[in-house]
Amino acid sequence: MPKQDRSEYFKQYREKNRERINQTRNEWARENPEKVALYQMRYWMKKAEHIQAKQG
Repeated sequence: MPKQDRSEYFKQYREKNRERINQTRNEWARENPEKVALYQMRYWMKKAEHIQAKQG
């Protein structure tokens, strides 16, 4: 399957299953608040490092 076809398939899948995907993700986030906090902290730390690297 060519990359473009695969991308289109997954785009349609996400649109069709948006509600179920969001519900599952939200349930996971409620059950794992410590992981959510860790992932958010890592994201912002990387972002800060990137900004400092650009300035320095």
